[in-house]
Amino acid sequence: MAGEIAHLRHEFVRFIPHELDDGVLYVSVEYKVAVHRCCSGCGEKVVTPLSPAAWAVTFDGTSVSLSPSIAGGACNSHYFVRRGEVIWVRPLNSRQAAAAARRDLAAAQFAQDGAPVGTRETSAPSRWRRLLRRLHVD
Repeated sequence: MAGEIAHLRHEFVRFIPHELDDGVLYVSVEYKVAVHRCCSGCGEKVVTPLSPAAWAVTFDGTSVSLSPSIAGGACNSHYFVRRGEVIWVRPLNSRQAAAAARRDLAAAQFAQDGAPVGTRETSAPSRWRRLLRRLHVD
């Protein structure tokens, strides 16, 4: 595919097909994943696991939104999918990409066992303790 994709249509599927069509966001609710080819046109397969710690798909009856944004990959693209429309934003710089990777790792770890990465409940930084108190987790 040459050029950027401006719109993604969705397909709810049980299994993600081996061959992905350009411009299609495949959503498997059963396997909690959404997959599409990068909207930059580079052809890279973008896999977005669906969970509170990763991405979420919202279906409004006619279109889907994917949150948070899609960023990185070989082409360093960065975009949101809102109501099927691809909204392009500035690529992440290396510092932002590293911070996003750390946040993703921390969110995944927190979702898995309830403790922030690299901490124990008793040594959690104050912001984590405040968050846990607000959520009534600690």
